[in-house]
Amino acid sequence: MGCSQFKLKHHDLIRLLSNSSGSLQEPVSYSSCNLLKMEHVSVLVKGWTWIPDNLDNLYSCQCGMSCLWTKSPVLADKPDALLFETATPPLQKGKKSEKCKSMQYITVSKSCLLKFVLLLLKAELVSQVYHLENFMTLGLSVTIAIKAADYQLSAEKASSLTAVFQEILSVFLAYSHRSYIIPVKRLCMDVLRHSGDPLRVYMDLEAGRRRSGREDLFISYHAKDDVQSTYAGALFHNGRNYHISSYKNNETLVYWSSSRCLSQRNQLAKSFLRLLPHHSFGKCLNNVGGLDMALSFYPECTNDANTPKWWDHLHCAMSHYKFVLAIENTVTESYVTEKLFYALDSGAVPIYFGAPNVLDFVPPHSIIDGTKFRSMEELASYVKALANDPVAYAEYHAWRRCGVLGNYAKARATSLDTLPCRLCEAVSKKGGRNARTE
Repeated sequence: MGCSQFKLKHHDLIRLLSNSSGSLQEPVSYSSCNLLKMEHVSVLVKGWTWIPDNLDNLYSCQCGMSCLWTKSPVLADKPDALLFETATPPLQKGKKSEKCKSMQYITVSKSCLLKFVLLLLKAELVSQVYHLENFMTLGLSVTIAIKAADYQLSAEKASSLTAVFQEILSVFLAYSHRSYIIPVKRLCMDVLRHSGDPLRVYMDLEAGRRRSGREDLFISYHAKDDVQSTYAGALFHNGRNYHISSYKNNETLVYWSSSRCLSQRNQLAKSFLRLLPHHSFGKCLNNVGGLDMALSFYPECTNDANTPKWWDHLHCAMSHYKFVLAIENTVTESYVTEKLFYALDSGAVPIYFGAPNVLDFVPPHSIIDGTKFRSMEELASYVKALANDPVAYAEYHAWRRCGVLGNYAKARATSLDTLPCRLCEAVSKKGGRNARTE
């Protein structure tokens, strides 16, 4: 199929995806340059598990702003922001703010406690609601839910309590007395960022993303949070062997690999894979004779001495298959992980089970959404027919040949690859160390 035919055939889908920007934040734009308060921003990565070292760099960002992203306190001796990924930002202690000087420990009744809770919500000292079942013993859950709506808190914000509010609850909600002691002074001393201190940034890209209540900026995979970081970038598979096979296995159609054997995902994979010839690498449902069989099956994938582990070559291994089964750990909006993007990058067609808005993150007509089929049998029949139709199969790759990216371009533009400049922009807009502490 020619590019003009592809664009014409999928015109409605391409237009729809181009207009559905709610799942992805807008990349940095020159139109927002006047909002920047700093020409240079430095970010010190304080706690991390997987953030790659080669992200450390001095970046030249839009609007003439420079951005230092580093794990070295030597290079960022006076950072504008501290980034925490492994643990939540620590509580800060020190001089009380002016607002808190007159506050004391107070004793309140249950009715007064309700008013205090609502004041916290209204003042946005509590940005989320966590474990509403904590209120059940006092009969507060319904009241809180109703009043939260009155203060125009979103349903998402009303889903979990901040760590600060949890700490308060642990003091006075655990008792059955008629009165409760509220440590208002401690709340003010521990939580507020002190003027002149770095902004605190917390990053959580897991499915159940949750604010800590101690951060000034929150990074997640979701567009509704302060800064979005999708899994679409190349940095999520830094050490992978990028060799792409020119040969596609016509006998064994589907590749799957998983080593975290979640029962629900295993059951879904088993019900589908039993219907098609497949190779299953990894620990779960392995049918190739061992974890490292990818190296035996495809020796050309082991040419890179810098990637000695078998899992480093899965990207290369999956490139030998027409289809790759990609199943998320958790099905939730916008949680589209490397499981899908690995498959796209390898030159295979992903068969995807996961985020309901997945089409907002991928090129037009590039994946098979398994949830759109009435049964596994219907899905398997479609995959078999597609594998035997070279023209129809090639159409799933036309986006590469024709450069029709759709929202995939924006997903890449809001990925980890571009996070340093986008975070520095957010820090600059707040004013860095000089940001207001309210």
